[in-house]
Amino acid sequence: MQKSLKKQKIATYILHEKYGHGFFYAQSKLGQQIILLEKNRSKLEPGDGSSLLKLIKDSALIVNEGFSAWLELTFLPQLNQEIRQVAELRETFLLYDSVDLEERQKNSEYFSEFPAQYRTSYREGFEALEFIAAKLGFRCAVQAFLVATDINLGIAIDEQQQFVIDAEQIKSNVLNKNDFSWRAQDRLRCIRDAVEQNLGGCVEVYDCHQSCQGHSCQLQSFFLSSIENGKQ
Repeated sequence: MQKSLKKQKIATYILHEKYGHGFFYAQSKLGQQIILLEKNRSKLEPGDGSSLLKLIKDSALIVNEGFSAWLELTFLPQLNQEIRQVAELRETFLLYDSVDLEERQKNSEYFSEFPAQYRTSYREGFEALEFIAAKLGFRCAVQAFLVATDINLGIAIDEQQQFVIDAEQIKSNVLNKNDFSWRAQDRLRCIRDAVEQNLGGCVEVYDCHQSCQGHSCQLQSFFLSSIENGKQ
């Protein structure tokens, strides 16, 4: 029994943390900029780096945690019987029992402006990606996640290897209620709604689950246009 529990914990950790959050920070534009800010926040005014980092992380939380939960709950049931037994318990905890957002929202500048739908940070993003995967396939859900997190906040290293950032502009953009395109959770909501409302249009450009290679997804333009149309 103890050996099985250990294997289950290792499996859930690897799927959620390494492949879920790891993919976000390594492959998404938003995640890569968060890492860059974490490494260079000491170059900002005292306190500014930490507060800005918290604001950006909070703006990414619903999609970051939702994707990690979705990846975990998608693959756990596909593992051997000894490990997949924990899938139902993990689903119950992540989507219904967790109340991790209750305390976090109390001290969050971001969530005070854009409240989450649930007390758990995992459920909203999971539900959106699960819906897209059910309608279009697993790979399309991953592409939707990448488009939702394809946000350039202007955090970079220039040609002179200098850290480039405009903290005030980033804060203004992320908290701008008139332009949701700076917020990953709103971008994912928009994509999810567009898939539901225009499923026929999606299917017209959709070939098969195996057709996309790398980043050349046929639905990327549809996902991006849904965000642009939503801004109008």
